[in-house]
Amino acid sequence: IPADKRKWTEEKRRGALSRERKIPFNEYGEMMPKVCVNDTLEEYTADIPRTPRTALPPPESDATLYDFIMEHAHELPFASPCVNIPRLFFGSLESDPSEVSAGAPPPSALPLGPRAFSTLRFRRHAVKGQWDWNRYSKALVDASRINLKGDRGAVANPHRTFHDFCPYPMPCFHRALFRVQHYLGSYESYASRTNYVLRTTEKYALLANR
Repeated sequence: IPADKRKWTEEKRRGALSRERKIPFNEYGEMMPKVCVNDTLEEYTADIPRTPRTALPPPESDATLYDFIMEHAHELPFASPCVNIPRLFFGSLESDPSEVSAGAPPPSALPLGPRAFSTLRFRRHAVKGQWDWNRYSKALVDASRINLKGDRGAVANPHRTFHDFCPYPMPCFHRALFRVQHYLGSYESYASRTNYVLRTTEKYALLANR
């Protein structure tokens, strides 16, 4: 959380404070499973350098994801119109109240309170890079570089949006610059989402403790 509480905005370092998914920089230095494929279809283009993980801004930085992408726009993976971003699954085991409120702005600056934010309320996640719970990645697409009026305009799915541009959705977590944090949330939040996924109390119970 930035020292300046006015910078508590969704585009800042910790990613969007949306209901279910957040995209932060992928900060980690652990040895994790490396069962993965390339994160762009241009991976083996020899004349395009790759942005190293050492280029990631420090935790105290106010750099946004957009700032970082623009700075490295001519390097892989951002030289590609489609980048696969690995997911990290967060279950519904709530953090201790003192942990949830630690570092959060005062009530006057955050009327809803820290428990309203999944990023603060739920901090326990699956093993980074593990397939069982994190599953397929999400595609980050630069739509301005794709002809959406042609045959490539049909969106396949959020994991491999355009097959002509996006690789198989299992990028290498240990090399990724960003990650998508996928929150299960409370049962009320989980059950209120309406899409093609069948949502039951049994399925929630299975996922909740991860």
